[in-house]
Amino acid sequence: MKKIYISVLAMSLLGFISCDNVMDIHKQYVEDGETVYAPRVDSMVFKAGEGRVLFQCWLVNSPNVKTVNVYWNDGLNKHSITVPSSTSDTVLVEDFIPDMGEQSYTFDVRTVDAYGHQSLKTTASGASYGVLFRSTLNQRRINGISINEVLSQIQIPWGVAVENLVRSEIRYKTVGNETKIVRVNPTESLTSITDATDGSPFEYRSSFLPEPDAIDTFSLDWERMTIDPVVFFNQTSWEVIGWSDQDDVSPLPASTIIDGIDNNSGSYWHSDWSATKIPPPHWAVIDMKTPKNITQIVTYRALGRSGAKTVRYFVSDNPDPNAATWVQIGNDVVFPNNSSPQMLTTNIPSPDTANKRRYLKIYLPDSNNGQDIQIAEIYVYGNY
Repeated sequence: MKKIYISVLAMSLLGFISCDNVMDIHKQYVEDGETVYAPRVDSMVFKAGEGRVLFQCWLVNSPNVKTVNVYWNDGLNKHSITVPSSTSDTVLVEDFIPDMGEQSYTFDVRTVDAYGHQSLKTTASGASYGVLFRSTLNQRRINGISINEVLSQIQIPWGVAVENLVRSEIRYKTVGNETKIVRVNPTESLTSITDATDGSPFEYRSSFLPEPDAIDTFSLDWERMTIDPVVFFNQTSWEVIGWSDQDDVSPLPASTIIDGIDNNSGSYWHSDWSATKIPPPHWAVIDMKTPKNITQIVTYRALGRSGAKTVRYFVSDNPDPNAATWVQIGNDVVFPNNSSPQMLTTNIPSPDTANKRRYLKIYLPDSNNGQDIQIAEIYVYGNY
C-alpha cells in the first residue's frame, strides 16, 4: 500500500509542476489583459484629384471612434482626420489628402477610439493626377465654323468626342457685349450660336476627368476659333426635279431630301422597296435656282436606317442626269453598315470657281444591303 501512496503523491506533484509551466508560457500574453480593437471603417473610397486625393469613409454604430488615420508609402506618410460629432448611426468622415505626387497609391486605414485602441487595417487604392495626364489631352476637334444665312446662326460642327472628355466650352461676346460661355455635351455634334455680336471673337476649350468619379476637372487653355466666310444656303426655293427611283406607296419621295427635316424617321427619300425594286445606283437632281460656289455638303441618312453607303456629288448647268457636263465635287463619303453615324460631311476645301453651277446631283452607286437607300436630308454650304 505504501508504494501506491507514494505513486499518487508523485503524480500530484508532477501535475502541479506541469500546470505551473503552462501558466509560465502564457503569462507574457495575458498579464496586460486582452487585446481590444476599435471598429474598422464600414466602407471607404479614394477619389482622384489634381495633386490631391479625396478620402471618404463611413462608420456604422461606432460612437467611440474619434480619429481615422490614413497611411501610405508603407506607413511612412500619415493623414489624420477627426470624426465629426453626430447622433446618427452612420457617420461620413471625409477629407482631402493634399500634396500628392502623380501616381497610384495603396492606402491603409485604421480607426482610433476614445480609449486609444486602434482597429485592424483596411486597404484600398487611389491615384493623383497632374502634369503627365494633362500632357496627353487634346482639344475636341471642330469641323469648321459656318454662318447659317437662313437662321442667322453661327454653326459649329464637332468631331468625335475623345476619351475622358466631359464637356467643351465656347466663349464669345453677346449683342449686349457680355462675355458668355456655352457648355457643350460630348454627345452634341452641332452647336448653334444665335446671340453673338458682330465681329465677336470665338474661343473654345475642352475639359476632362481622369476617372469617372474624379474630383478635379482638367481644362485645356482657351484657343481662338477661325470663322470662315461660309454660309448655309437657303434651300426653301430649291426643287428636286429628277430621281432614279422612289417609294410612292408610303410615300417616301426624293423631294424630302431638301425639306429641312434631318432627324425625323418619317421624312426621307427611300428607293422603291416593292417586289419590283430597282437596285443601286440611285440619284436625284436638285435645282438650286442659281449657280452656287459649294464648299461643304452635309448628308443625313434616315434615322435608324443603314441602307445608304457611298455618297458622291456632282454639279452641272444642264439638268439632264445623263449629260456629259456633270463634274464631281469633293470626295466620296461612305456610311458604315450600321445606323451610326447618321450624318457625314463632304468637304470641298478649295472649290474651283469654274464649278459654280446651278444643278446639284447626289449619286449613290451602292448600298449596304445591296438593295435600297434612305437619305433624309442634304445641307449645302458655300460662299458667294
